[in-house]
Amino acid sequence: MAEESREEREERWWRDWFDADYSWDGLAGKEILGGGQFGEVTLQDYWRRDPTTGKPRTDMALKSAGELIEFDGRWWHLAHLPPQEPSWKADLKAQEWRDLDALLAERVAVATETQRALGFYGGALVWNPEGSDGRARLDGSVLGPCLIRAHDGAGQVSLSCHRTAFLVDGDFEGVKFGPGADFSNATFSGEASFYRATFSGDARFYSAAFLREASFYSTAFSAIAGFDSATFLGEAGFEGAAFSGEASFDSATFSDEARFDGAIFSGSAGFGCTTFSGEASFNDVMFSSFASFNGASFSGCASFDSATFSGYARFNSATFSGDARFNSAIFKAPVHFSGVFREVARFHNAVLQGPVTFSAAIAAPEQDFARAFYGARFSGIADFSGAVREGQGGRMAAAFAEAQFEKALILTDGLDGVGSAVFHKALLKNTTYGAEGKLRNERLATLESGCRVVKIAMGKARDEVREQAYYRLQLRARQQRSDIDGWEKAVGWLYGVSSDFGSSLWRPVLGLGLLVLVFAVVIYWPWMAWLNIKDVRGPGGVFVALNQSLRTLSPFNLLTSPGLVASTGAPASLFEVNPAVTFGVRIISGLQSILSTLLIFLFGLAVKRRFQIS
Repeated sequence: MAEESREEREERWWRDWFDADYSWDGLAGKEILGGGQFGEVTLQDYWRRDPTTGKPRTDMALKSAGELIEFDGRWWHLAHLPPQEPSWKADLKAQEWRDLDALLAERVAVATETQRALGFYGGALVWNPEGSDGRARLDGSVLGPCLIRAHDGAGQVSLSCHRTAFLVDGDFEGVKFGPGADFSNATFSGEASFYRATFSGDARFYSAAFLREASFYSTAFSAIAGFDSATFLGEAGFEGAAFSGEASFDSATFSDEARFDGAIFSGSAGFGCTTFSGEASFNDVMFSSFASFNGASFSGCASFDSATFSGYARFNSATFSGDARFNSAIFKAPVHFSGVFREVARFHNAVLQGPVTFSAAIAAPEQDFARAFYGARFSGIADFSGAVREGQGGRMAAAFAEAQFEKALILTDGLDGVGSAVFHKALLKNTTYGAEGKLRNERLATLESGCRVVKIAMGKARDEVREQAYYRLQLRARQQRSDIDGWEKAVGWLYGVSSDFGSSLWRPVLGLGLLVLVFAVVIYWPWMAWLNIKDVRGPGGVFVALNQSLRTLSPFNLLTSPGLVASTGAPASLFEVNPAVTFGVRIISGLQSILSTLLIFLFGLAVKRRFQIS
């Protein structure tokens, strides 16, 4: 569904406002729960009474005073007169705004705290059946350049502005709002500033529409702060705001930048199914209780750098379409991440003290979590079992470069047959992550480091199979780096080919068989024929050579003269008169003996690792 434009949102709001009917007759059907300060039952009663004496006035008296005005075939109170032509409210510079401002000032001055609402308990609003509502009832009013302040400049303002239209900038800087401040379903056509305002009771902004910039910088909310389903079409600033009670932004929409840097949430913070179309900044925020971003959608960069989550943090089914940054964030309690990361995810040097459940997926094969948790510290169990799908091939390993795990790491790594191919081809050789050279080597070094961290974590968890698997992946990543010495790469290549880095049982055995065959056919058979040893010139000579090669498997047996003579079958005098022959035989046989010993050792190493022999 396409996001509404400012014009579309404003047009829809006014349709709803006319449907709600705030004409003079319509006000008679809008009840004041518990009664007003002077016993008013409806909003019509409220505007009928004299604000000072509380005495009711007739329609004729209100018309004579200019408070009742006929418009479009119906009568409207001055405060609720629509701003369409030919109404004077269509002109924001009209002199009549001064009369409305004076009228509002009188009513705000005599308003008292509502005794009706006691607050939310168990998710329900509890009412005092004997309490009255003494707030200034500006519900449905259409306000222009009117300044709402306490009459003495220092006291509290108690008012209800449900479905109120603020046609110009709303200036509430430093205002102290009493309990029951209600701006639900209100619309702010201009900028709305609540800079350093104070709400001593519940603050209701449910379904409010901020069509331009909204500022709640350093605002103090003492009780519930409700912004559910609110719409912010301009920038929204809550930097340094203090939420002492529950803060709820469920299903709210932020079309532009949303800034909560340095805010303090002492109670629970709810951002369930909230839409952030621009950048969302929660840097240095303190979440002291439960924080929920379940189903939230972040289209731009989402930054939680250095944020502190003291309570349960949930990001289930959240979607991060831009970069997601949680660098140096602290999670003191369990945290859940699921959903999708479409761009870069960063938890560099984050501290996760409680259990972690991370099943968020990467959105496309060309993306990965490289360095995502670089230097992060996990004090609790880290469950990443759902983060990588089958066949993705060790993709998460690169995320944990230089990370530390004090307890178990649970990881479903996709290292099946398909996954191993993906790891080798996509992660090791794919150059789409950057140009050949330094950048690619940095990525491979990150992958190598991550595999080493996971290997150690698997060792702590006694998951020997994955411990060895990630050891092999670590060495494979290192082999692909162009900044590694050639001799190290050569030795590593032989180690991998001959034994799959110490994990294969059949490769050393196969290598040993090939070694015997090669030395027999290529070296011993021609050499023994040259020495004119009997029984080697016919077809059976190959078996004599194979026998000779098998004898040489005995480690270092041929480094002694008796063993040398016995194994070749040649006359001893041949060795005595020709030292070059002796030297040659020692070199060849010694080389085979060394290679054989290495292969036998690799076979024993694989047996030890496969069957976990101490």
